[in-house]
Amino acid sequence: AATELESEKDVSSEGEARIALANALLASGDVAGAREQSDKAVSLAKQSDDRGLHMDVTIATARVDARNGKAADAIKALQSVQKDARTAGLVQTELEARLALGEAQIGAAKTKEAAISLQTLAKEAKAKGYELIAAKASASARI
Repeated sequence: AATELESEKDVSSEGEARIALANALLASGDVAGAREQSDKAVSLAKQSDDRGLHMDVTIATARVDARNGKAADAIKALQSVQKDARTAGLVQTELEARLALGEAQIGAAKTKEAAISLQTLAKEAKAKGYELIAAKASASARI
């Protein structure tokens, strides 16, 4: 899909496709492949004024960074995205940033802090109708 969108010059859609691919690769353990797709998404975001795309790219990149041992950098980036998304009223993006933040905190051995924030996120996401984020947060909170 990303290749098709590249040929159509749809920068925002291709960026989102690259992010989805990076997340899938990361979930399967292919950190190098996830980094490659994340880097391509960063390049695409630079060509776009889509604020949501920029935040989504930052979240995906931070997830890759956290898996590459750069949890402190990931945490800082995710805290910034969380704040920006809240200010912009982008609820799903804020929840995704909080989920990634909790996961990065686990990687940084901040397990107590992560468990509390992920449990809180699970409750809030469920109350707002974001069942998948709630389920992921709940599962991640079981450290």
